[in-house]
Amino acid sequence: MEIIRVATIGDSLTRGGMEGTYQSFTRSWLSERGMQVIVENHGISGQLVHQITSRIGSVLHADIIVFMAGTNDAWHFSAVSGDIGNEIVHEIVTGIEKAIACVENVPVDHPPWLIVCTIPPVAEVPSLSPSVLLNIDRANRQIVTTCKTRNVRFCDVNRAMRERKSTWACRSLVGADGIHFTSEGNKVCGVQIARCIATMIEGSLE
Repeated sequence: MEIIRVATIGDSLTRGGMEGTYQSFTRSWLSERGMQVIVENHGISGQLVHQITSRIGSVLHADIIVFMAGTNDAWHFSAVSGDIGNEIVHEIVTGIEKAIACVENVPVDHPPWLIVCTIPPVAEVPSLSPSVLLNIDRANRQIVTTCKTRNVRFCDVNRAMRERKSTWACRSLVGADGIHFTSEGNKVCGVQIARCIATMIEGSLE
């Protein structure tokens, strides 16, 4: 099997930090199953969806692009006002639609495969307004619909990281701020993304 180049692009959840990165678990999971991959990290902390989308041109060399964004939009602007939820969701979904279009319109015979992740959940902590979770959930419903309509693979990171029968994040998977991944959170996210990548690779070999 040829070496597959995977470019991950997003915000601080993609970049990682003191608790490591999800990409290390993605790489390990795939390697253990005989898939040769190079996983690049193009995460920049604090970026909004439109800023991440504006960088999509820097990862078009990859075989597979993993796009995860929207946390900062929901986090920062939900705290400003609970009345701008529609605008937040619109900005998130519009930015993702632009990212999809950029990849689809690459002038090559075989453009990169794109995986769009749902926005990871946040935990129920005092520092976070409940509207953050509300806007994440609303945006995710539209993200899934958009991906299905555009025939783009989506990876449901959100569902993988939630408490059972809840839309809040499993408390062990995020830090004290309720947002950034712990090492275990990186593992759950990374393995979920690896499973999506494996499905795409295996499907191409059939």
